[in-house]
Amino acid sequence: MTAIRGYAQLLTLEKFGRIGDEQRKILETIIRNIDRLDKLLNDILDVSRLESGTLKITPERCRIEEIIDNAVETMEGHARLKNIRIEKMVEYDLPDLLLDKNRMEQVITNLLSNAIKFSNRNSRILVRAKRDGENVVLEVQDFGRGIPKSKLNKIFEPFYQVDTGMDRKFGGAGLGLTIVKGIIEAHGGRVEVDSKLGEGSTFRIILPVEHVEKKGKVKIFSER
Repeated sequence: MTAIRGYAQLLTLEKFGRIGDEQRKILETIIRNIDRLDKLLNDILDVSRLESGTLKITPERCRIEEIIDNAVETMEGHARLKNIRIEKMVEYDLPDLLLDKNRMEQVITNLLSNAIKFSNRNSRILVRAKRDGENVVLEVQDFGRGIPKSKLNKIFEPFYQVDTGMDRKFGGAGLGLTIVKGIIEAHGGRVEVDSKLGEGSTFRIILPVEHVEKKGKVKIFSER
């Protein structure tokens, strides 16, 4: 797929000769669908690793603010297509956490992607982070269609979709939230969700604050 995508990009850049508008649209569609398939395959691999307990987590001391900034920057272009504002409300001077930066950015990106998909045009998404005792709490809130209460206990199951017709429209495979839950639990945290039909959803990530002993070793509260 990488080779196909590369050649398609070269064609759009007219490296092999000029192309017309219709040809450009076809090539852009090819690239877009290759990216979608590539993400689906990576998601399936991640779910398989989660189920087998082989998903690699490489934690290091880091600041959640930086991870939030990177994830928001990644998704802002998608949000602008629907004129959606992503607003950050991050508490000042949050403590360091012991996290896998790439995996945590994947978590926030997945939550933002869902929020954008199911939000109305010209709306907003809130990303909040605050200290709560021995935890840091991260929330992604949208004001979209919401999730029926009867479905809340199923949304983290692999391939589960709340509304098959709607999710098909937006290209969902039903794996993003499964991956979010697995990664957060691998960090010793948990995921909660509040939702109301017609008003939107709030996904809440609760992460344990790292604890540095006098010897310099790092432990995690509620380590599993």
